[in-house]
Amino acid sequence: MPPCQSSQSFALDAIDSLVRCGVLITEENPEAAPVCDFWKKKGSLKWTTTDDPYHSDSDCEEQDLCSYKISQPSRCPDMLFFLCSMLAGHLRTLCWATMALDLMNTPLAEAEFVRQIHSHLWNTANQKKQYYESCSEEAAHTAVRTLIDLGVLLEERQTGGVFLGVSPLFQLSENRQKLHYFITQYLYS
Repeated sequence: MPPCQSSQSFALDAIDSLVRCGVLITEENPEAAPVCDFWKKKGSLKWTTTDDPYHSDSDCEEQDLCSYKISQPSRCPDMLFFLCSMLAGHLRTLCWATMALDLMNTPLAEAEFVRQIHSHLWNTANQKKQYYESCSEEAAHTAVRTLIDLGVLLEERQTGGVFLGVSPLFQLSENRQKLHYFITQYLYS
């Protein structure tokens, strides 16, 4: 990532690139926003694509509501399968971590939150007797960081340290299930 570019701008550029090369397809969805598009409710982030090099993130015009669907580009039909296979351990960890949210009482101190996620990952791998690469302490930290980045978890800084809690949107079991389904659709193993 270039040093002067924000992570949001970098993510938008990545989405634009994926649309241009055919990995993502833009779909208009005027009825409802998908659960993963919750930033629009706060008005802080709009996921749009543009081919206009003069387009600015600070432009305030209202954008059309759209979502993205993954496509199999004709030039490289096995690319999505390859990428999902390479990311399977991380996707599985994230999937199991979203399931753990149903079992946790939040907010919790960050260290305790990661400990409980790690414990859930370990128990799940032992129960399945496979996928042990998805239950390391590092995997737990990565899953928690990803859930924070996605807005599923909120960080609250207090005098006792950083506390993590489930964001209001994902306190609803239905929305956590939608997120879980969204992640599991990319697990091929």
